[in-house]
Amino acid sequence: MLTPPAIWDRKNSCYVAPDGKTVLDGKTKDLYQYHQLSVWANVQNTLEFFESRFGLGRRISWGFEGNRLTIVSARRERRERLLRPRQQVAAALLVRKR
Repeated sequence: MLTPPAIWDRKNSCYVAPDGKTVLDGKTKDLYQYHQLSVWANVQNTLEFFESRFGLGRRISWGFEGNRLTIVSARRERRERLLRPRQQVAAALLVRKR
């Protein structure tokens, strides 16, 4: 299950948590939305670099239709795997390698 995303507050020109009130800044590092925003900013900057004249100098074509990239936390997936019995983890890893 995905965590609710950060929300852009147009009135105050900042991102807020799903409650619509908590501003995502250095004081909210314990919220998932703070980390979502941080990862999004890093990915956006990386794409901007590669698409600029300093990188590839052109737009990057995706292996799927559309222009939306969904980033899922591997840390959360690992944590969920740890909750399963070891046999299921081994089976899941074998299925992924095929």
